[in-house]
Amino acid sequence: MKRLVLLFLTTLLCLCMFACSGKNNEVELTTENYETYLNVFHDVYFSGKNWLIKPLDSANSISCNSEAQCIVTVNGASTNYDYNNVVLTVKMTATYNTYYGFEKTQDVTTQKEVKVSCDIGGSGMDKAVFFEGIEETYQIQKDSLKLTWEVVSVSGTVTRIS
Repeated sequence: MKRLVLLFLTTLLCLCMFACSGKNNEVELTTENYETYLNVFHDVYFSGKNWLIKPLDSANSISCNSEAQCIVTVNGASTNYDYNNVVLTVKMTATYNTYYGFEKTQDVTTQKEVKVSCDIGGSGMDKAVFFEGIEETYQIQKDSLKLTWEVVSVSGTVTRIS
């Protein structure tokens, strides 16, 4: 009798293991669900020379730079997932003032798309150059830069690690 119960329980355990092993833990990433699995950050980096300019129409000096970039960084929200072929496209919109010499020339709005490919851990980074000026001549006013971003497409999958 004990052997019969033992055989029954062993068979039941094997059936449970095989029934659960076919479960698919893969999730297709979309623009609606990516925030559950990925953290997206952006930062502005002024990569040219810094200059203080005293505009002709102002008593105060302003800080300018000859190049502005936006860096987009993506990190996996959890180490409990493998990230498979994940690519995010982020649309960046920048608005800023430019100076040519000591005179304000224009208010500019620029859009760029940044594609970030992630490794299996969900990490990735890419950048877009928004402004390339001429040192000492054509500059971006640093504190005028306003940046907005939006994830416009996501592809790839995440798989829960058991």
